[in-house]
Amino acid sequence: MALALIVPTMAASDISSTAPSIAQTSSLYNAHEFSLNLGTGYILDTSAAFQQDYSFNLAVGSTYFITRNIGVEAWLPFYSTKGASFQEVQVGGIFRLPLSADKAILKNVAPYVGVAAVYNWDTDSTWGYIAKVGSEFRLNKKWSTFIEGQYRNDEFQNWGQGQVNLVGGLKLIF
Repeated sequence: MALALIVPTMAASDISSTAPSIAQTSSLYNAHEFSLNLGTGYILDTSAAFQQDYSFNLAVGSTYFITRNIGVEAWLPFYSTKGASFQEVQVGGIFRLPLSADKAILKNVAPYVGVAAVYNWDTDSTWGYIAKVGSEFRLNKKWSTFIEGQYRNDEFQNWGQGQVNLVGGLKLIF
């Protein structure tokens, strides 16, 4: 449903603007970028395959890159079992490394790593952490897709007891 609304918007965003740009650059990845994000994820644990206790999950978020490579992000995931449910907030940092500003085949790709703290107000374990590794693929200067693997653990003592998620989505860049 959300993708059906976003795809026509992506096509409209390719119309060039006549407003002058503050900083002209050949890179698709720049400092002072702000993005609005929409993503979804899936638990990769084989024992939990097709066993999630929600019918869908989405996350809305934003990212701000202070420099070309270092950014901060916040996510608000929501899940649906019998209605939308907000139970936590995630805040963290991200380090990306765009592959090239000059080579056409590489200029759209930026691998990244990140960490986040998670506060969940609906469980006994209110704090957790997320470690992530992924890649962003710029479609143009305003839109990108991303895919990442996440390791999430809600207990700081049992490092091997977390879950691995596959997450992906879209970003609208300003």
